[in-house]
Amino acid sequence: IVNEIGQFGDLNVETEVLLNRFHVYHNDNFSDEIMSEVKNKLKEIKITEEYIKKTKREDFRNELVFTIDPYTSKDLDDAIHVKVIDENKKLLEVGVHIADPTTYVEKDSLLDKEALKRATSVYLVQKKISMLPLILSEDICSIMPNKDTLTISCIFRIYLANGSLDQNFKPYFCLSVVNSRAKWDYDLVQKIIEGKEVNYNDLKVEDGSKPESEKTFNDLKESVKILHVLTQLVRKARFESGSLMIDNDDIYFDLNKETNLPKDFHISVKNESHNLIEELMLISNFLCANYLHNNLKEYSLLRRHPFFNDNKFNEIQRYFSINKMNQLDFEVPNEINKFLIKTKEENINKYLCIQHKLKFFILRAEYVFQGKFSLDELKHSSLNLDLYTHFTSPIRRYPDIIVHRQLKEIFRCINKEIDESSYKEFEIYKPSIDHINDRYNSAKLISQKSKRIYQCLYIKTAPKKMYDALIMDIIVKNNTKKGPNATNNNNIGNNTNYVMNNNEEDDIYLVLFVPEMNLELEWRKSDNEEIVYQNYDKNNNELYINYMVNSECKVKYFRAFDKLSVELIYIDYTPIDVKCKIDLTK
Repeated sequence: IVNEIGQFGDLNVETEVLLNRFHVYHNDNFSDEIMSEVKNKLKEIKITEEYIKKTKREDFRNELVFTIDPYTSKDLDDAIHVKVIDENKKLLEVGVHIADPTTYVEKDSLLDKEALKRATSVYLVQKKISMLPLILSEDICSIMPNKDTLTISCIFRIYLANGSLDQNFKPYFCLSVVNSRAKWDYDLVQKIIEGKEVNYNDLKVEDGSKPESEKTFNDLKESVKILHVLTQLVRKARFESGSLMIDNDDIYFDLNKETNLPKDFHISVKNESHNLIEELMLISNFLCANYLHNNLKEYSLLRRHPFFNDNKFNEIQRYFSINKMNQLDFEVPNEINKFLIKTKEENINKYLCIQHKLKFFILRAEYVFQGKFSLDELKHSSLNLDLYTHFTSPIRRYPDIIVHRQLKEIFRCINKEIDESSYKEFEIYKPSIDHINDRYNSAKLISQKSKRIYQCLYIKTAPKKMYDALIMDIIVKNNTKKGPNATNNNNIGNNTNYVMNNNEEDDIYLVLFVPEMNLELEWRKSDNEEIVYQNYDKNNNELYINYMVNSECKVKYFRAFDKLSVELIYIDYTPIDVKCKIDLTK
């Protein structure tokens, strides 16, 4: 025994085990040496008129800049503004302003080394473990309302009529300073988009939602309406051009404030307010990738996303083949989207299963230095973009810190004879790329598994009920044996298309999806004690079972995309989990 953590099933114990499993041993505390370094830097940097002029920052404090985030967010990375340039042409100027922590996180400092080691903030259901000290991530660098904040801005012009960029205006990036007029949340912005009544006097100064005047409030509402129209056009065009259209619904929990245990849950569906911010961030990241590529070439930090490797491609081919679906040409943009749209119209259960399954077939995107990759190899396939990077979240992602430093190096060299040797300093990050990708992917998994812990704890205490579950897949392991059935029920008899699975009950199982809880789980024969045996028909991808009811043997078939009624059962073991029992009477 290396360390005794505590009793399984306890929230704090399960969380600590989860973090340890993914080698996250830190918390929101930083060493005294690091905090001393931060305090010295804060004494050094004061946002005065003289400082803004000296550092050649573009001043956006007079623009109608505001933020849109979840209500409880404190680490506000991004702010936006929009203004009409030409009423007749419906030409807009959009500013995306991103927090500038690199001004406070000096390269190779103790804090910089710690931030690189962490590489990302980690989000659990009940807490966040920050990449940067809270005084930076939730205060100095966070774009909170009514305070001057240092930023790096992306400015572009775009037509409201069709969502296309103005080719006569070169998008640009610059050091900047902003003063946000309001901290708005997604629910408030959605009400404005839907035309629901939102009154100035109902907003609160304390939470940052109430601007300085009713005129500013009305102007910000108009900004939301303009940006909504714009981003809906951009989004439609993006999907039509082949950007992957997969729903990313997620589960959220209402917590007991004293225990952090779940009281209730809801599935959050992205709406237009989420889409508004997402599209603006995608545009900025795309423009930033091209800006880096044009200036830094091989030293550019980019984010590539190949759809599949050979193993993943074989998996999805198997899935489509065994479920009698036509194979898709994944090299053709929009092929998957057309298939998903058609499936959704014809069979919603099938659609829910396939789009959830696709998330696990598709590879994760990865950070790379452009290096010797070809342009085809650098493509972000799920967005159908030739180049992409992460520029918009430097408070919580170290790759964005690197990108911001690259932008600053480009700014430094503007109007000078560019010496490529000045860019070679970014080679020092190359050995860290695998570490950065590992930490980023681990943080994603931790977040998912934290939600799984909460799903388990909710099911443990919630009143028993039946849930609808969909059969996503029928898994047959290779060590099952072909042979005759143990019965002649329904004339199956000695059909050798069936795989016998009587004693080796774990060799065949169902993968189920419970939409109400956004929950995936496996069902095995042993989960229903009344089942006496099961067989699998490989030609029809069908699981056949016999089960006993009042000494009578009955038959049931399970096929992919069927809807079942199940009882979810908490497993009080380590790691805690959930299993289900199928209601065989339905």
